[in-house]
Amino acid sequence: MKEIIFQKKNGNPVPFSEEDKALWAEYKENRLISCKTTGIRKQRSYEQLKLIMKLFRVVASNTDNVGWNTKEKVQLQAKLAIGYLDTNNAVVKPDGTVHIPTRSFSYKDLKHMEACNVFDRVIEVLAKFLGITVEELINNQDMEG
Repeated sequence: MKEIIFQKKNGNPVPFSEEDKALWAEYKENRLISCKTTGIRKQRSYEQLKLIMKLFRVVASNTDNVGWNTKEKVQLQAKLAIGYLDTNNAVVKPDGTVHIPTRSFSYKDLKHMEACNVFDRVIEVLAKFLGITVEELINNQDMEG
């Protein structure tokens, strides 16, 4: 399943970014496509969120560390490193252990300015893990695999 972001222009759906255009181009003419839609109304930048997700993949594909070798693991490690925890939903298990989930990066849970601050901290963690500068990480975001 592919996620492609469209923007409504003159009543028609138009792929939002170059990456979205490339994904859309993979579908053949006259192919029927089933879609679920969600409007993005928040001030948050789709491009900002897309960058951070891409950087998670970059880190995962450039390490053999089993704690960081998937996008999901990198995201979890980064959230833990900056203490991005959902303490309101902590659970104490019968054996006395405490489970504190991480917070979400979703549009509804993270406003624009907070996202800027959180993502700046996350990118620093990712760059430090790879042993490069933030600028090198962002400038080389296509170094997957």
